[in-house]
Amino acid sequence: MLPIMRSVMQTILRKLVRNSYLKRIAAYSKKSAPFLGVFVVAGIAVVVALAALFTNKPFDPKKPDVYEDQLFRAIVDIDLNLQEPDIPDRLCTISDFGASRFSASDVTRAIEAAIASCAEAGGGKVVIPAGDWEAYPFALADHIELFLEEGARLSFGDDVRHYGEPILWRFEGVRMQMTPPLISCVGCRDVAIRGKGVIRGNAALWEPYAEREEWWFRVLYGESEEREDIEERTVLQLPEDSFRPEVIGFSRSTNVAIEDITVEDAPRSGIRILMSYDVALRDIAVSTNAFEGDAIVLDSSDGVLVKNVSLASSQGEGISLQAGLNAEGHGMDEHPLQRIRLEDVRITRARYGIAVDRAMSAGMNRIVVDGADVSDAEHALAVHVPEDVYGEVEYAVFSDIRGTEISGESLVSFDVAYDDPLINSLRRKRASTTFESIYFSNIGNGTEGVFDFRNLDHSGVHASRIFVGTKSVTAEK
Repeated sequence: MLPIMRSVMQTILRKLVRNSYLKRIAAYSKKSAPFLGVFVVAGIAVVVALAALFTNKPFDPKKPDVYEDQLFRAIVDIDLNLQEPDIPDRLCTISDFGASRFSASDVTRAIEAAIASCAEAGGGKVVIPAGDWEAYPFALADHIELFLEEGARLSFGDDVRHYGEPILWRFEGVRMQMTPPLISCVGCRDVAIRGKGVIRGNAALWEPYAEREEWWFRVLYGESEEREDIEERTVLQLPEDSFRPEVIGFSRSTNVAIEDITVEDAPRSGIRILMSYDVALRDIAVSTNAFEGDAIVLDSSDGVLVKNVSLASSQGEGISLQAGLNAEGHGMDEHPLQRIRLEDVRITRARYGIAVDRAMSAGMNRIVVDGADVSDAEHALAVHVPEDVYGEVEYAVFSDIRGTEISGESLVSFDVAYDDPLINSLRRKRASTTFESIYFSNIGNGTEGVFDFRNLDHSGVHASRIFVGTKSVTAEK
């Protein structure tokens, strides 16, 4: 923790020096409030004293940070301290609540009845027995585990009229009222989805809705940038209009576990973890062939472990890291993405294996990728931030990333003024974007073509302390 505190103090001082705040404050105090100078000097003295305490030597903004190795280790060794969800030892099997394999509506009612029965008793395990089951979307509850037995296949039906009322969700970094995930939980605590079964999302049903997503996104992004209240934004109502839903989605939930299951045929993305805390995704397989579909989206959440997962996303990302787009993430609802660990990730097909998404305006910090094997992708890791997007990515470590059958020019693509036709066509005034304390270790096989860094010196971008091994790729300031 001390190396991170040292770095924070150094960052404060660097920004004071870099933006000439000291001179501005001094000029203002001399002209408008002479007595303010005493407090300014005292405050600066405290900051400098704390910096000296944490760094053990005076801060020199012209020299690189001498604590890079300690900071690297402090980030890598972050302990998420995740707890097992509190699920009582109680079984509610859907066949005991009237589930019939001949009716999706009956199965849905049985699942909802089993969840309600367990929840009213304090929680428990809702069991999907082996066999083929078809249902429509449903929501979990506190202290509920959805358990799919080995051999269980839960698919979703063909009638969009049964896909529920719109709920508050997020699409490409913008909040809106839209079709809920097929399995969802909003504001839940101690909840899990486990078992050796398969969940299928019925992607073919939703293909026609993909055509209008970009048009609706432009409308809702404009409403977001005008800071309209969520309740006043356009509502997408089935069956006429909708964004394609995720298969599994948790929002504003705490202590969540998704383990052992397989998710297939996602209409768009497989799993989204949105504004949630203390989440573990272990030993799962997720695949989607949908246009712009991501296997896993980690969105504005705090404390997430993704470990030993197998992912495929032929037209999207294996794992997309997000934190709100522009006004949505910067000022309206500031939920950074932080304390994230990705370990032993296998991505066999994707546009980008792991991506820092353009929706990053609430900020990302303490991100660790420790072991990723990516094949059949344009890039194994992509940090692509368009010119008209602002935010921060700080304190991140990417290590032990391998790639085979990489079609792009580099294994790692790092472009902080990326040419994104959609976002750049919706131009908004850009604030500063910061990329700081980012470390790459043991990437690829050491040959040429591993890294491609672009636009680090672009106007409006502050990039510092970006290291490949022990070598800095930024001009330290």
